[in-house]
Amino acid sequence: MLIQGPSGNTALVDGGGMPGYMSGGYDPGKDTVLPFLHWHGVPRLDLIINTHPDEDHLDGLEDVLEEMPVSRVITPPVEGWEDKYASFLNIAGKKGTPHMTVSRGAVIRLDKEVFIRVLSPPKSNGFESSNDVSLVLQVCHGSNRFLLLGDLEKEGIDSLIDGNADLQSSLIKIPHHGGKGSFEVSLYKKVSPEIAV
Repeated sequence: MLIQGPSGNTALVDGGGMPGYMSGGYDPGKDTVLPFLHWHGVPRLDLIINTHPDEDHLDGLEDVLEEMPVSRVITPPVEGWEDKYASFLNIAGKKGTPHMTVSRGAVIRLDKEVFIRVLSPPKSNGFESSNDVSLVLQVCHGSNRFLLLGDLEKEGIDSLIDGNADLQSSLIKIPHHGGKGSFEVSLYKKVSPEIAV
């Protein structure tokens, strides 16, 4: 997802990808994400945000990070997932791109009018699934709120609800690609979205 603030500042959230055995020569960064960014005249990114280290969210970001100027890379806490992040963070290190981990309570300012609240995961979470470590981001601009839930599953959704954050948003990006584990009625009641993607 590409977020562009009124000032022109940009954030790219996740980059797609596939397990190696399914790729068949397809490279999400080179074949989809970079052409999309070039088509839309995006020469640089202020932020690359990876919600969690699964291939289908991280792989496409590596080519983008290698090719484009990026001001900062943001991930959830990487402890326990160092092997999945090794290549991505190695590229960031070689380019001198700062890396920051964030957790519940952090606020990321994209520009004067757009900020991103980090609603999950909690700093100490103990989740076994990388899906439940997903950054949950609420993008705020004026009265608009867009809730991005990564690949949260039941344990992560329960933790998010227990965190007592204001989840009400005008748009929700359904977690985990709309999989059956993403349907938690209490979550959707709290969010009360006008649009679900």
